[in-house]
Amino acid sequence: MKNQDPKCWVPYYSIEVNPFSGARPCCKFQGQSPYGKNYLEDFYSLETNLWREQSFNSDELPKSCEACNVDQNEYSYLEYSKKIFIREGFETPKEPKIKKILLALDNVCASSCIMCGPHFSTTIANMLHKNNVTIFHRHQPRDEGKFIPNRQLESIDFETYLSDLELIHFYGGEPLISPNLEKFLKNVSQYCKKIRKISFSTGLKNVKESNLKLFKKYLPNCLLSANVSIDGPLDLNHWIRGIEEEEYVNNFKLLTKHGHVSGFQITVGAYNFFAVPECIRAIERITKNLSNQKDLILMASPIMYPEILSVKQVPNQIKAKGVKKLESFLKEPVLINSAELIQTAINLSKNPSTVDWKDSLEYMQILPKFRNDHRNFQYWIDKYLG
Repeated sequence: MKNQDPKCWVPYYSIEVNPFSGARPCCKFQGQSPYGKNYLEDFYSLETNLWREQSFNSDELPKSCEACNVDQNEYSYLEYSKKIFIREGFETPKEPKIKKILLALDNVCASSCIMCGPHFSTTIANMLHKNNVTIFHRHQPRDEGKFIPNRQLESIDFETYLSDLELIHFYGGEPLISPNLEKFLKNVSQYCKKIRKISFSTGLKNVKESNLKLFKKYLPNCLLSANVSIDGPLDLNHWIRGIEEEEYVNNFKLLTKHGHVSGFQITVGAYNFFAVPECIRAIERITKNLSNQKDLILMASPIMYPEILSVKQVPNQIKAKGVKKLESFLKEPVLINSAELIQTAINLSKNPSTVDWKDSLEYMQILPKFRNDHRNFQYWIDKYLG
């Protein structure tokens, strides 16, 4: 490498592989890299290496890195990912080598989150198919009303391309109920001798203890870490994600028996930005008996695209009340890094409204109605914003 301190480390150490977009540098990358929709082995090609040098050995990121080309005051995946690499003990990359893989095994998922789609959830796909509804313009739910396996898993040469692998992060679907999980872990245990940590994202819906035991069965010496999704206080989280409060709490306790909870993922969108303070309080209650509570990472995942409910869509009068509430909450003692999360919600809320609010409301109501939850968005505005 000509420049020993590239602008972004992710394309040198990490790769994402999923059934929907193929292989790419990271989950936020919007452009076409040389291995954009091809195969994992293209990570090591001369063409890909040239692309890395041209794109990241400079003071500016390529335009295709949309999620990281943001104002300093907004959420930056670039800064977040670099912190993760440093915390995990990685040094400035000297050569491309896959050490971390982000992996979606398939779209098997029992949840029906209002910001998600059929490409990530068989439950949503079946709901839409059953009701003959098409609302996701970037995908074709009628064609995706069934199981979507990750075909790349069938052709991965673990020994050749993943022999230096150290970290795996599973997402979904819901990895804890994936029928492909055991087969993949078995291959990892056989070919990836440097593996030291496995993490996964989970919404806690339909978690079974037998799923969790697979990690210890095949990789007993690996650190197992969970990133738990929660998008509001538990009653609002139920409306957003379709998981009952009792199940959420019970499965969280089950999770802590088998692994380390590293943090929480809060998707900040039009439906919940005003209830982020209560969400943080809920996390504090749920985790009060954890020894590592002060070390938990609260990660904001802002919804930025018009078709999936950015905060930008909220009417300005509602956003103004929400910002006032958020700014007041910043003055209170809270979990160690929740101030960053609150600030992200404030920054997103200060953007002008950009899309017809009526379309957003229709989008948000449809999945809760399919679940027979008839509380509407005004209910949550009244409850948490007053």
